[in-house]
Amino acid sequence: MFHRPVSPLRRRVRGKGFDHELKKIHRQIGLLRIGVAPCPRNLFPTRSGRADLVRRLQSDGNHGSRNADARHDAHPIDERWRRQNFRQSGPLARSPAPRKERGQGCRSHPRTARQCRIHPRLHHSETGLRTLEQRRTAPPWSENAGFRSCGNHYDDLVDAASWIEVNLMRRTYLSAFSCIGILFFLAQTARAQQQHTITTVAGGGVPNNVPALQVGVSHPTGVFKDSVGNLFVSSGHLGSAVYKIDPSGQLTTIAGNGAEGFSGDGGPATSAALQDPGGVSVDRFGNIFIADTLNDRIREIVAATGNIRTVAGNGTYGFSGDGGPATDAELDTPNGVFVDTSGNIFIADTGNSRIREVVAATGIIQTVAGNGTFGFSGDGGLATGAALYDPDGVYVDGSGNIFIADFWNNRVREVVATTGIIQTIAGSGSHGFVEGAPVCDGYLGSGDGGPATDAHVCEPSSVFGDSSGNVFIAESSYSRIREVVAATGNIQTVAPAAVPYGVFVDNSGNIVIAATYSNQVFELLAATGATQAVAGNGTCCFGGDGGPAIGAQFNLRLGGLSADRSGNILIADSSNNRIRKVDAATGTIQTVAGSGFGSCGGCFGLTGGFSGDSGPATSAELNAPKGVFIESSGNIFIADSGNARIREVVAATGNIQTIAGSGMPGFSGDGGPAANAQLDEPSGVSLDTSGNIIIADDGEARIREVFATTGNIQTIAGNGTRGAGGDGGPATSAALDSPAGVSVDGSGNILIADPAVSRIREVVAGTGIIQTVAGKGVSGGFSGDGGPATNAELGGSYGVFVDSAGNIFIADSFNNRVREVDAATGIIQTVAGGGDSLGDGGPARSAQLDFPVGVFGDRLGNLFIAERAGAGGDLAEGSRRVRRVTGLVAVVRIGVAPGTSTVTPGATQQFTATVTNAINTSVTWSLSGTGCSGSGCGTISLQGLYTAPAATGSPLTVMVTATSVADDTKSATATVTVPAKQASSVAVSSSANPSVLGQAVTLTATVHPSSGSSIPTGTVIFQDGTTTLGTASLDSSGSATLTASSLAVAGHPITVTYSGDNGFFGSNGNLTEDVSYGIHPLYSPTRAVPSGAAFPIKLYLCDAGGNDVSSAAVALHAAQITSASGYSGGMTSPGSSNPGGNFRFNATLGPAGGYILNLNTAGLAPGTYTLQFTAGNDPVPHAANFAVR
Repeated sequence: MFHRPVSPLRRRVRGKGFDHELKKIHRQIGLLRIGVAPCPRNLFPTRSGRADLVRRLQSDGNHGSRNADARHDAHPIDERWRRQNFRQSGPLARSPAPRKERGQGCRSHPRTARQCRIHPRLHHSETGLRTLEQRRTAPPWSENAGFRSCGNHYDDLVDAASWIEVNLMRRTYLSAFSCIGILFFLAQTARAQQQHTITTVAGGGVPNNVPALQVGVSHPTGVFKDSVGNLFVSSGHLGSAVYKIDPSGQLTTIAGNGAEGFSGDGGPATSAALQDPGGVSVDRFGNIFIADTLNDRIREIVAATGNIRTVAGNGTYGFSGDGGPATDAELDTPNGVFVDTSGNIFIADTGNSRIREVVAATGIIQTVAGNGTFGFSGDGGLATGAALYDPDGVYVDGSGNIFIADFWNNRVREVVATTGIIQTIAGSGSHGFVEGAPVCDGYLGSGDGGPATDAHVCEPSSVFGDSSGNVFIAESSYSRIREVVAATGNIQTVAPAAVPYGVFVDNSGNIVIAATYSNQVFELLAATGATQAVAGNGTCCFGGDGGPAIGAQFNLRLGGLSADRSGNILIADSSNNRIRKVDAATGTIQTVAGSGFGSCGGCFGLTGGFSGDSGPATSAELNAPKGVFIESSGNIFIADSGNARIREVVAATGNIQTIAGSGMPGFSGDGGPAANAQLDEPSGVSLDTSGNIIIADDGEARIREVFATTGNIQTIAGNGTRGAGGDGGPATSAALDSPAGVSVDGSGNILIADPAVSRIREVVAGTGIIQTVAGKGVSGGFSGDGGPATNAELGGSYGVFVDSAGNIFIADSFNNRVREVDAATGIIQTVAGGGDSLGDGGPARSAQLDFPVGVFGDRLGNLFIAERAGAGGDLAEGSRRVRRVTGLVAVVRIGVAPGTSTVTPGATQQFTATVTNAINTSVTWSLSGTGCSGSGCGTISLQGLYTAPAATGSPLTVMVTATSVADDTKSATATVTVPAKQASSVAVSSSANPSVLGQAVTLTATVHPSSGSSIPTGTVIFQDGTTTLGTASLDSSGSATLTASSLAVAGHPITVTYSGDNGFFGSNGNLTEDVSYGIHPLYSPTRAVPSGAAFPIKLYLCDAGGNDVSSAAVALHAAQITSASGYSGGMTSPGSSNPGGNFRFNATLGPAGGYILNLNTAGLAPGTYTLQFTAGNDPVPHAANFAVR
């Protein structure tokens, strides 16, 4: 048994977690080296914090190793050792340096031995790296490193491997406090104890039953066809899955659950986690074998059940187990697997530089080629005595001959079945050396057309043979497929392919190629010679648009999140150079901005671009958009980081435009138009309630604001110097470091996530003063839950969100948690993450998170979390997903009182709105109604005073709505009934009609409704002709009275006018009031005179008090004489004493004067008679009785 020595630090943190993370950093070294991985900026939380941590742990690590082998003490973790051993040696290094003999350099320290040989398929030559001197002057945490070009950070990532070991060491120290943590957990507040459910809403899943050409197949590595034409493809880096493409072109995931790691043995393969699988093979029974490379295992999907199991490897990398059960053996990054016709499993045990076989009959593992020495030797001798150098692929022909892609030896070698002898069949082995390691020499030529053994074969990664014995080689470094012709032994190129790591030939001679760097699988058709794509859309990690978001593919890095008023989620799919939206109603995902140009996850160093302003947003080019915000009107604002711009997608048109940033990185333009200003990698964007745009200008360590009213830009926080000073003073005088996210609360206070100093800072709206509200500035730590947030340790907080109530949610990225600062108490708690399970469907605090970078809450109380993955989290690089935690975010509540009311036309009603769970309790008022619109429904003031319309022809139902300013999706409504305004009528009566001069008369007006029982209100006006007598108010019965006592003798036209009220239209009524004289007789009406004699009728006019009002001005006119017997006749002329038949005024008659008429009774028969007469303007005829005998 062979065990690689273990470093002192590794001894102290030995275990799966460390292996997992160190493998990841080593894999990223290889990927960065070839341009696949993006810049690992987030591996370095801060400069000073990390340096201090390294210094402290160097000392501790050295002390802890005193009992270890002296070899470990000889290499302390310091800069000098890292430079000498990480940067100047190994096959991954490319800087000019003196040649070293094999066995020196990288492998001179046991800790780096695995790194030096890790994943030959992840290595690829690349020019343009910085020189050693350049690398020395720009340590990985230096701002001068810039983190702008992945090609410039291979050396930084190598340094990171050392730092990761130290950082992981810290975890062992933290574990000493686990008991304290248990006690602390028991003391959580009631709010913290509440468990909220976490689920995945986008990404993290796997594609199923979709056209294979629409899927992002990330770095396909292994390819194999079964007997019925199903094509199996292993997706390595960022994929960690195995796909099946059926003959119709539909792709289904058959292994891998979307998360990278190890799990699932004994269960469905689709529920299992893989880790960067390499080769794949299918036996004659349909069982599928997978080289689960970074899990150091060979796994099998059993055809009959679909379950997965381990058939070789115990999960611990190393070398052991030959002669025993394969499942007990140690493997080291196996990249290739092949099953022969007898079911024997052949393994390219890359890290052990061996080919091993698991015998089908016994399950015993044995070495069939390679002696474990890294190098080249042994041709012509037994294969088990030969030296291989990281063999990456293996194939066994029908005769049992074994073909080996001997990667670093630049050869394909064959072990003859009958003799066990090994020999080279392709490749001269020629190579150069860089820093002591063999590399391909591009000046040697290819050798096509000549003997294969004389040809220059560069880094073969896979090998396969056809039924005629021709051998096909995937030559990864030179991006081609070559064939060794069985009949001649000559070699030829048959197809180009972008860094192919897999090749397969079917029974028809069609060649299937895993073009790893094209993120596609191609097939070269034997019949036509044409090449066609059969799987992959050309991106590593984009897919799912138009389908369920849960099955969507995101690229290596996710950015920020936002949610609109309908609950749709906006996602900055940064490495795909797109903004994507998850529809709340359907759960489907779609791109809303970005064409995806250059979104190959770092392949070939591609980046995004800039184009498309004034055109459709989906046709525009974005460049690593990190932030997104959608306002209530639906306009989308994008922090287009790589283009140094803020761009807006206008909701009404779907077109995109630049609103801030000239596109030239830098700082300028304050006080002028935002579109002319310079920004530098803006990473966060938000809007306040006034529409002002707040920008986290990461590259310039500032927060800037674009004013909605002017479009001008201004710095509102940060002085351009990186740091964390200035608390308690003006924000513009303070130092920020790398502001990554911003959020604005209801009062306009701006929250800033500054991950480099592990703080959340706040710019107070009213004063412009800056202060820290969470984090004490200790980088890379975790502490403080249950206490004041300002005393807590954060681990690089990349995202922040503040809800309507002022609670602050923090993406505590390196701690793989989301934490909340309670607005009322300032206490911080973990609300998601920190658990040990994937967690979907369970409590959020029991779940694992993987480097959360974005947090945003919707208006329904859900908190959304963007997990960026691949930065040290527990779920690794498969966890590019968006997750939802229910019930965490404050939900605005609003009520209106009174809830119902009846308001008559023209009347008013005061309404009051109550808003809770919000800092901003302001509301806006609006009206709507049935039977009305606009002002026809009435009006309402800013203070909620409602005025009903003055007149309505029919009843109205008006809805009075108060809408929260803090959340305009939250409103409350009161119902107002406005009855119709109906007709009225006025009835007028008099207490005495006719009345006597001087008599007091009471006039009564009663206003009647046209229908119903409502009583009109208001006033009435009494008029005598055009003379107003007075105004009176209607009583509860709708009546009003007025008393007149000075009416002259006449007929008075009385009019009563009702002006109407809120429920009734106006009307009027009429009455003629007759005012008459009183008659006072001065004779005896019962006295009789003989017929023909004169009868003196004497009288005077009087008022109601009996006073004589006779006057010469008032003439009496005799009208006629009537009798009870029916006599009626005109007056007989009275003679000259009474000309005209008029009464004669005799002023001397009586003390008050009066009137006398000597009535001639000639011709009147005896009887009683009545003389009818009038007096002046008196409208009432008067009578005087007399008798004739």
